[in-house]
Amino acid sequence: MAGSLGKLLSKGARSRADAYASRAMFSKREAWPNFADRSLRIGFLNPWVKAAESQAFGSLEIAARRIGVTLQAVTTSLEIEQAELDFVLAAASTQPKLTDIPTFGVVHEPRSRFLADPEIFANLLSYDGYLTISENLAQFCADIGEGFGGYGETGFYYNSPQTDDRICLVESLARGGDLRLCYFGTNWDQRGRPLFRELCRRDYMRIYGPESAWDYLDRGYFGSLPFDGLSVQGEYCAHGAGLVLLSRDHLLDDVVSNRIFEISAVGAVSICPDIRWIRRHFADAVHYYPPHGSVSEIVGAIDRAMEAIRSNPKEAADRAERARAIFESKFCAERLLGNAVAYYDRWRELLREDKHTSDRAFIDVIMRVGERRTATVWRALNSIDAQTMGRFRVIFVKSRPVDLSPFIEADWRRLADFVVIDEIGADRASALNVGLRAVSGAFFTVMDDTDIWLSHRIRSLFEASRRLTPGRAYVYSGYLRDRAQIDESLDRGQEPLRVACSNPAAGTIFEILGGLHMRAFLASSALLSIRDRSAFAPHELLVHAEILADSEAAFSWRPSIRLGLSAEEHGEAHVGSPAELPFRCAARLGSRIERIERQFSSPSMLAWERLGDGHRKLLAAKFRSLAPDGGVLAFEEGMKVVPLDERADLESEEVSLSEHNCVLIGASRWLNDGGLEVLPVEAPWAVGAIIELPETARREGPHWAIFDFERVYGSFGLGVRNDRDEIVARTAAPILDGRAQLWLYIESATNGVSVAIQNLGGASREPAVLRRVRIARAHEASSGRVAKEARAAAAFSLADVLVGPAGKRNAAGVIESRSDAAGYLFYGPYRELSPGGHIAEIEVRCAGSFSLWRRRLVFDICTKQGERLSVRGVSLRPGARKATMKFTSPAQATPTIVEARAFLPTPADVAIIGLTIRRAE
Repeated sequence: MAGSLGKLLSKGARSRADAYASRAMFSKREAWPNFADRSLRIGFLNPWVKAAESQAFGSLEIAARRIGVTLQAVTTSLEIEQAELDFVLAAASTQPKLTDIPTFGVVHEPRSRFLADPEIFANLLSYDGYLTISENLAQFCADIGEGFGGYGETGFYYNSPQTDDRICLVESLARGGDLRLCYFGTNWDQRGRPLFRELCRRDYMRIYGPESAWDYLDRGYFGSLPFDGLSVQGEYCAHGAGLVLLSRDHLLDDVVSNRIFEISAVGAVSICPDIRWIRRHFADAVHYYPPHGSVSEIVGAIDRAMEAIRSNPKEAADRAERARAIFESKFCAERLLGNAVAYYDRWRELLREDKHTSDRAFIDVIMRVGERRTATVWRALNSIDAQTMGRFRVIFVKSRPVDLSPFIEADWRRLADFVVIDEIGADRASALNVGLRAVSGAFFTVMDDTDIWLSHRIRSLFEASRRLTPGRAYVYSGYLRDRAQIDESLDRGQEPLRVACSNPAAGTIFEILGGLHMRAFLASSALLSIRDRSAFAPHELLVHAEILADSEAAFSWRPSIRLGLSAEEHGEAHVGSPAELPFRCAARLGSRIERIERQFSSPSMLAWERLGDGHRKLLAAKFRSLAPDGGVLAFEEGMKVVPLDERADLESEEVSLSEHNCVLIGASRWLNDGGLEVLPVEAPWAVGAIIELPETARREGPHWAIFDFERVYGSFGLGVRNDRDEIVARTAAPILDGRAQLWLYIESATNGVSVAIQNLGGASREPAVLRRVRIARAHEASSGRVAKEARAAAAFSLADVLVGPAGKRNAAGVIESRSDAAGYLFYGPYRELSPGGHIAEIEVRCAGSFSLWRRRLVFDICTKQGERLSVRGVSLRPGARKATMKFTSPAQATPTIVEARAFLPTPADVAIIGLTIRRAE
């Protein structure tokens, strides 16, 4: 970083004020909003460390100070509650609204992110409002708000960087031959690796990010930078140009990333995918490459853009300056944070109390008290009084003596009346029945003194009850549970709250009752008049079922109550044996059970699945448009490539698919024509098939495993596993009802052992049909290597090693493990090695089932003095496999004597059938 800063200064980079102080564009800063007189505190909710959101926070914090607001990073609900915030920006879709602080979702991910995972979709529905700069996402959020009872207006906001006083001297860098193209990324999804392998052959390419994310590159990587909101822009400024790369889903959904803003903030040149959003907002102020082109097409376009900058530096500088002006006028953090504040103000105005509605909504709240300290009662009552609508009467039912006069005599805004009923010694079900007999308002609900209502609770439940018959309404919602009350091992800083029951209840009567909660509903009091109130059953579950029996039910998609632990959950006894409940429920409800089950009948699919199904059809049509001739679409790790049959530079071999090298899981099955239908169980990341790659796929040097699918119409992906069960390459399959070919790059012999076909973030309902698997490599790379490796292997045998206490040598010289022993299988003097690089290879055969997958054989090379030169863990899977590792023999006057050792930590049925050491070529 110091070198880059030195170059920046040596090139004469000046402050933006010195260079452009007289230009009208710079004076636009006077139009920034200023909230210094309001003392606003905004939370930035982000659970990630050293991620794109961390960089965004560094920039936003600087911009917030400039416009007079405080931006505070928060990671959990506890931190939000302690920070005294006005509102929260939820920067990550993994975090729902969990507190009573207004929380707005910053929607910057493609729609597929929310429609592939029910939990992420539920998080989206929990927010008080939505902020985005994408027209597609704004329409999506408006539709979601209308369809699921949320706030439909969307604000114009994004986690963009602040304006910057530094200016990139593009013209000077281009004329001096110092122009470079920078890309920054944490690369958590291994995006575009084929593209970066090719780009890094160019001298102009510079890549930054966590070292572990880019360890597959042999050049072009220039380290990691601080997530401080300044350093990234400094590198763009020092080198002149930046690359914008978007994921396949971003491209298809016309959604941008922060890269274009960071590049434009300092007046560097952007090279971007040619998508509609960038064209509409930046026009010809940036350079473009084809977003769905092959690697060669994209690299060619980037080469031409870099050459255009070098050949016409002045035009490039003017283009970059136009992009900077666009950024500062519409997309800088100072302006967008001002938009977020304005959105918050509009949201508050629209949700101001409607007096007429509030007066009509008179609600009885049954609260059982006496079991816990009175501080919890204050907290519960305050949450009722903070509701945005409604007038309330609290019916206290005392099971133990407690002084309630402080609560009754306090000054409340919405608590209009109190009723106190002494039921000393009563169990919870009896106390509930007494409270139900006292209900007289239009609506009623039940609350424990440990519960907390979020302020939107009553409003959101009333919104969901609009279409129900008056007097029959039963409206329920999901709820929040505090894991810290149950799990004492929860780490500090880990989110303690979780959302429970985030989808409508369905199924049998007991599945329905299990999906509801006695304290998470609001119901019409007329439901209590249908039955004799004195005859309610002595158990909460049965009381709940009787209320449901004559109701019309509706679900509110926003969780709005934080439930404390009840007496039962604290381990106290309750009336009635749980084993009797099914019988008693069937007896008391009789034929009304069918009525309950009909109104809670299971839909054809859940709401998020139905949305996801429609979105998959949309994506399938978009993918099909990329191959209008009906040909094969080929992708390597998300990048479009030329299909194998059209590649003259590669040779390939067929991998036969059979029960010997394929394990089928879930509903996967063999087809009569030899194909493989893959369908994992309906769970995220579930595996549907595991295909062991042949020995020829484990040679040294780069090669590809290529999978031909007849159709892929679900959330499928492929992952290559090495001999340590680590994923070394992965790719998401396109959602396509036509032919698709997926390429997986395998770096070397130890990096391609098996391939898993699995669900990605969501569950697939329709199978993927696999027709063919091939291994491909370059002609030259494979010509002489096999023979050379065979000669090297033939020079050695297992005869030179000593058998350890956990092993035994059979008549053929193979070392086998003892059935009941763990420890060394073999060790001992092996060979004198001259200085330099070597490659050691062990071949292992393992019997047993796939339950042995996570067991390891430790294989290492040590000097005679005990210095370990290399070590490798070998996964014990059924069948034979090789593990290879490189090591260096130290430079010494005499040859180094090394030992090869294999240690078995736990007993397993293992045989060592091959062992070699050879010089690295």
